[in-house]
Amino acid sequence: MASYNLSKPKRDQLVGQINLEIANDLSLGKTENIITYFSNEDTYIRKIGYLTIGKLLIKKDV
Repeated sequence: MASYNLSKPKRDQLVGQINLEIANDLSLGKTENIITYFSNEDTYIRKIGYLTIGKLLIKKDV
């Protein structure tokens, strides 16, 4: 998936989808989507995944 080729609205939609899927994985005790995004060949996709985990874990600790 070439995320940099997507339009801004499509990238925003992609970020929302990744955030939701990672949050669902964490709430269900799964790692399927997390591993998928963390191992994606696209640097941008991996970055979104890493940032999502960080934001969710910080929010959980607050």
